[in-house]
Amino acid sequence: WRALGSVAAQKSTQGAAQAIAGNVDLIAAYPEELRRKILPGAVEALIAGGEADAARRLLDRFSDQPGADLARAQLLLREPDLTRVSEGFTLLQKVAELGDRMFRSRAVDLLTERRLAMGAIKPDAAAAALTSALYTWRGDATEYDRRLRITDLLDASGQGRAALAMLRETRELWPERRPAIEPRLAAVFAHAMAVEPEGARGSVDWLALVEENADLWPQGEAGAALGTRMAEQLLRLDLPKPAAASLQRAVSAAPPGPLRALAGARLAAIKGRAGEHAAALDALNLSAAPGLDPALAEERDILFARSAAALGDLGSARATLARLGSDRALDDEAALLEGVKDWAGAADLLAKLVARRDDGAATLSREASVLVLRLAGAASRSSEPGRAEALRARFLARLADEKMNGTFDFLTASPVGAVSDLGRAAVESRLAKAAPATITGLRGSAPRM
Repeated sequence: WRALGSVAAQKSTQGAAQAIAGNVDLIAAYPEELRRKILPGAVEALIAGGEADAARRLLDRFSDQPGADLARAQLLLREPDLTRVSEGFTLLQKVAELGDRMFRSRAVDLLTERRLAMGAIKPDAAAAALTSALYTWRGDATEYDRRLRITDLLDASGQGRAALAMLRETRELWPERRPAIEPRLAAVFAHAMAVEPEGARGSVDWLALVEENADLWPQGEAGAALGTRMAEQLLRLDLPKPAAASLQRAVSAAPPGPLRALAGARLAAIKGRAGEHAAALDALNLSAAPGLDPALAEERDILFARSAAALGDLGSARATLARLGSDRALDDEAALLEGVKDWAGAADLLAKLVARRDDGAATLSREASVLVLRLAGAASRSSEPGRAEALRARFLARLADEKMNGTFDFLTASPVGAVSDLGRAAVESRLAKAAPATITGLRGSAPRM
């Protein structure tokens, strides 16, 4: 009975198989109704324990018993001959269509798992097959184990919402198993959250899944990472305010370190774009950490410089950007000087950037051409004699397209000095009206460096 109990609990061992093999005569002495119920499980335990001959003897002795077909199918599925295996599938299908609920339930399990192992079906189809038989047999360890198996298959096939729903329902039906189910819920939720959503619809579904399972939100660093991911999806949907709230939660939840610093940088970026520069600086201060990745450290410094300059602290902003010295920092510092109309200073910085980008080709790249236009604009306003002319000699007709070359020609042209220049002046007047918008538009369309 202990051996049969281990079979019922799906914990069959070689010792259980040997115990059953040594007591075939005792099984024969049981009443027919009891024998009918234990025969398939006993045969399965014998097969799993390497007692196939004993399983055949048991089947031969009770071949006319209900349940013999289920037991015989399990033997056939172990045969090396594919024809015999096919016969086993046919028998299982036959049992799965019978009226006996216990045998039908077990046949569906065996049929599904065998097909899955052979690659004949995918995990989603296996989950659907087992779910269709879920209510065939209710209330004991068989249903509980089947529910957990369905959960695993749903999770493996990317159906996180359905897997979580199955686990929640199982937890309600088996409250005494709650300690075992809770970790599974957390693991399935974490797996579902790790999947990268596709498109706006995917982001909406992902965010809805987070909201539906708010009770599973992890603590500490894992919770902060999830808050950062949530903010990313909200920003994809152009929802900066809830994204900021999610990042604020991430900054508060994460311990000091890279993850907190990343969340703080993203929060500062959102606040800065909204014009809330004091809040942006607060986010950076609250999330400061030493030893950050250089790219993240530079991102945070640039965000600090932008907000500091917006609040009037141009000195701190320039000092921070100058310390970085990267192309992006030079570009941002030049933009700050353009904003306060320090054209000579902006031209100096843009000249450094242009020197880094000018590869000597007959036609500059679009990014380099935008920089040259900005440099020409700053130089023409800087009142430094000869600077615009030098640029004209170096870059005229080298910019990326005709429109850009036309704007550059205007910006670097010599001033009106005689009546004969009035016709050119009229053309340049029209270009002058369009030039600022042209340069701003081109700069906005160019990738950040």
